[in-house]
Amino acid sequence: RIAGLLYVAEPDRDDDEISSDTMRRAIQIGQYFLAHSSYAYSMMGSDISIKKAQFVLGKLKKEKITSIKRWELAKLCRGKFFKKSEDLYPTLELLQSCGYIMQTDANTQPTPGRRPDILVLVNPEVYRQSE
Repeated sequence: RIAGLLYVAEPDRDDDEISSDTMRRAIQIGQYFLAHSSYAYSMMGSDISIKKAQFVLGKLKKEKITSIKRWELAKLCRGKFFKKSEDLYPTLELLQSCGYIMQTDANTQPTPGRRPDILVLVNPEVYRQSE
């Protein structure tokens, strides 16, 4: 999205492709905002929703997970904060809005009577910040 906005803002664009320089600048901006949200996230430790997000992110980091089905993550996090799978959903929305994860369809064939699987993808920057 950022690369697209930078592309549209460029006055002298000759083609319909986003240049590597524009992409590099978009990545730098994304890294800045990720670092900013990480700092803000660490400063808000008293809110229960933040504690839940820290708990889930801690589980993902501990297991070095890059992608996981949502139901598997709910099973992994069951207990302290989450009694049912549905209890996890608002926390995943918070993590997604902060750029830590992305939720997408798992591209599996849904069976009748069951909801389609949701895949949770972890932003690679989460692990680079830990290094």
